[in-house]
Amino acid sequence: MHHFDAHDRATMVAVRSQIREAIQPLAAEIAHDIPSFEGFALFQQDLYHPDSAGAILQANAPAASSTRLQFQHDHIAGRRVDLSVSTLGSTFTTGRYELADSAMNTEHAVAGIHIPEQLGVRAASVFQLAFTKGLGLPTTEQLATIKQQWARVEPTCLPHLATLRHYASRYPNQSVSDALLLDVPTTPNAFVVAWDMSGSRQAARTQYPRLRDHLTVYGELYHQFVAAHGGQLLGSTGDGQAFAFEIPSPQYDRLSGPSVARFARNSVVPALKQVLSAAPSSPAVRFAVGLGRIEHTTFDMSSPVLWELADVLDQLPRSELAVGYTPRVLQCLGLTATELDQLTTKSPHPHIVIT
Repeated sequence: MHHFDAHDRATMVAVRSQIREAIQPLAAEIAHDIPSFEGFALFQQDLYHPDSAGAILQANAPAASSTRLQFQHDHIAGRRVDLSVSTLGSTFTTGRYELADSAMNTEHAVAGIHIPEQLGVRAASVFQLAFTKGLGLPTTEQLATIKQQWARVEPTCLPHLATLRHYASRYPNQSVSDALLLDVPTTPNAFVVAWDMSGSRQAARTQYPRLRDHLTVYGELYHQFVAAHGGQLLGSTGDGQAFAFEIPSPQYDRLSGPSVARFARNSVVPALKQVLSAAPSSPAVRFAVGLGRIEHTTFDMSSPVLWELADVLDQLPRSELAVGYTPRVLQCLGLTATELDQLTTKSPHPHIVIT
């Protein structure tokens, strides 16, 4: 049995470059006729991460400035895109080729050329075109011409797409996105709360039964409070736990700061208030709150936020009940740490740290 290796990844990277080379002349041709054209982005439906599609490659207009491509650089290139909040998701669902406003970037209009799933291949693809609204949008006739131009390069691209899927099938979770090392979407889908118990290493050596008792009793209590407000357990960390409050979509708009903040006030803040009120004074417990993207991995649920929270926890004092917040949480809620502290705790307030 062949296991995915460095040669397989190198082949996928080379094939990706071949697709880009096939599309690049067309990108230049379109940009010559339509100055607002920014370029193509190829998105691959991801069966392992069904809520998103991987941005496999970009083929940009030669004259597109770095300023015009900043959004692509920050939110598209090298990442997956959340299908539940993007116009891209509608293209995958309907297959329609039409100009529409970008849900993620108000300065863009987009149109997607849908490559439907083939017999025996469940994953579809979309070649999405992006246009800068302020520079004039293409007419219906120009869009039709682009579709005709695309027909010239599609026969070259389709076998390459099949090759990408073939090599990704050797990857442990068969995700094209993961095999190509794509990052998570920038759209947040959850608040994450982590806690750990101070002095646990020493306690494990000298008072393990008491440590086990604290972890068992308080871990179950915290889990109940979190679950009552819609949260879920991500996993234990040996001397603590991590919980996620997934932001339900479309009930809450993950692209809207006020909407995400409203979810936090309705679910995360009440749960955190209960958890902090129940925390023991000894041994001291440290909490950290973050906002970002959780995802399924072969190691169960994970998130880059978990490593952010580990850094926050490391900076908190170990002698008292303490809470730390990542800057993204405070920015989203529009609060200072002290104001958030007053929402979630009783006097005397725990130590607050922002990292």
